[in-house]
Order: sequence, then C-alpha cells, then structure tokens
Amino acid sequence: MKSNVIRIGIAFGLIISSSFAQSNSLPITFEAPKSWTLLESKNQRGATYFLYEIGNNQNKQSKTIPSNALITIYKVPANESFADADAIVGSKLKNATAIVAGQDGESWKTYIYVTYEGKQQLIILYGIGMINGYGAEAMISFPHVAVRDNKVFKILTLDSSNTKSESGVGLLCNPSSVTEMVNQFNEFCSKLKISGRTTFASRVKLIDPPPGGKYYRKVN
Repeated sequence: MKSNVIRIGIAFGLIISSSFAQSNSLPITFEAPKSWTLLESKNQRGATYFLYEIGNNQNKQSKTIPSNALITIYKVPANESFADADAIVGSKLKNATAIVAGQDGESWKTYIYVTYEGKQQLIILYGIGMINGYGAEAMISFPHVAVRDNKVFKILTLDSSNTKSESGVGLLCNPSSVTEMVNQFNEFCSKLKISGRTTFASRVKLIDPPPGGKYYRKVN
C-alpha cells in the first residue's frame, strides 16, 4: 500500500517503526511526538531520511493531503557550511514561497514557507542546524484547512530577534488550523540535538495582525 506523502520530491523504500530515532554513526538525536507514525526510513546520497505521518484532526478534513514530517540527518559535505542554509532549504522547496526566516546564533535557522496542492494551501515549517560538521533538518508540512469558526485570524510568524521576511511579518491564518502543528514543530525542534547541543529561540508563534502591517495571505 502506498503512503500518502506530500509531493516534495523525496522517495523512500524501507519501512520501519519507532518513536525515537538516532543514527548509529552520526551524533544527532531527536524524539518524535507520540502522534507521529514513522512510515519510512532510507539512507540516500550520504543522508538518512525519516518520513512520518502526523495524526491530527486536519486529516479528517483533508483526506487527500496528509500532514507529514521529514527529518534529514547527514555529515555536511566539505563544500557546504551553515552560510549555505538558505540555498539548501530553497533547493528542496523549489515550488514553495518563503514567508519568513529566523536565525539562532551561528548554527540554527527556522523558516516558514507556503505552497499549493491545487487550490489547497500547504504550510511548511522548516528547521536546519549544522554543528561540528554534521547537519540536521526538520520539515513539517500540513494543509491550511479553512475551519469554519468565529476565531479571529492571526499572523503565523517567528519569535526571533534576527528575522528576514519575504512577505511582511508572516502568514495570515486561522489559529484553529495551525496551532496544533505549530506546537508539535516547536516541541520537536527543541529536542533536536547535534553533538548534544541545540539552540531554538526562533520558535513559530501566532500574533495579532499589526496595524498597517504587511503579511502573506492565501492566493486564489
């Protein structure tokens, strides 16, 4: 049976099961939330990929587009460094639009992207870190479901003093559609460690729309 996976362009073949993953050869550790189901894992071109399906209420409303997490760990090639983080992430999300990015020191960076599956907007939360020649990347992708409720829309952005915005302060969204995924992304990234170290100040958050502020909204 084929797994429902976002079309980011990564293919997998080996299916395993675990809630905690650690490479035997790389000093990188992470802990997946209990609601994540590990679908596949594969070593490819010097990197190890872990693909999860995220169990949440949004899957009930968007049956054809699941929520997924893709974790990548690797030894950084000699010709790359953390200075190439933007290019590395951008090369993997070629059809997505960068919304905002925030950097933590000299080793970690967080991004918010959007893309579309037909008319369905997908939100992508992405974190990348490089320490002592090793790299780790965490990507969560989920449908921005149009929940019908009376909640006031918020701006999805980053809690960082060092941000770079492509479309104003962030992404306009319904908090009912994104809060659960934001919490899970923040929880995961806070526990993602390279050589026993992590820095995660650029947490994803929801704020009230600032007066006169620019932000990205869904394109029909």
